[in-house]
Amino acid sequence: MSNTENNPLPPKKQKLTPEIFVNFLQLQKKELEVKGQELEIRDKEFALAVQQDNNQKDIAEKAIAANLENLKGERGYLSGRMRIISTLAVTIFLIMAAFCAYALSIGQAPLVMELIKIVGLVACGFVGGYGLRASKIPKPDQNED
Repeated sequence: MSNTENNPLPPKKQKLTPEIFVNFLQLQKKELEVKGQELEIRDKEFALAVQQDNNQKDIAEKAIAANLENLKGERGYLSGRMRIISTLAVTIFLIMAAFCAYALSIGQAPLVMELIKIVGLVACGFVGGYGLRASKIPKPDQNED
């Protein structure tokens, strides 16, 4: 093997000609064009990344707004439900009180005592069942944000 096959540089004895300079300048021109194209591609990639970030932000804002609207509806539903249950319980209590007052006024005290026992046992059963259910249902973690 000769020295020129392994060495990509021209031998030292060779003189630099204008054609070598022209080739060198053309290669430099092509290299600058390629670098310019790379910069354009990077700019487009950056613009695309910014657009994706903006789209994700918009989606997140819409999801938060939908969640808030859903929670408003849920709160309204639950407060209405509690209002109905409270009204029903007060109405039943007033009817029972009126019945007990009437029974006492006609002299039926043993009937009133039995009624109070039955209502008391049913109320204890409701409270116990509610407590059992409340202990079995896991509470949502408030710190999940």
